[in-house]
Amino acid sequence: MKEQLTKILEVAAAPNVTMQVVPFDVGAHPGLNNAFTLLEFDDPDQPPIVFVENLAGNLFLESDAELDRYREALDHLKTHALSTAKSAKWIKQIQKKFEE
Repeated sequence: MKEQLTKILEVAAAPNVTMQVVPFDVGAHPGLNNAFTLLEFDDPDQPPIVFVENLAGNLFLESDAELDRYREALDHLKTHALSTAKSAKWIKQIQKKFEE
């Protein structure tokens, strides 16, 4: 576990990565029921897409309405998550528990 947390912190330090932790005390939020990834590209010929993973399988969503729904969910998560600095600090605190 310690090595996994170290890897998360290493990846989070990259300039093109934003890592934020949503604390348990936030309660129910859009990220609980499934994992999703919003992919947006610099290439104007490559439209954005949402990749959704859940127990029923994987989906690729491309419609404007679907993209808007997941952008809204992502905005909600960002708003309720810890800042990037506080998220890294939180992970470091958890990491210490695995050093004992």
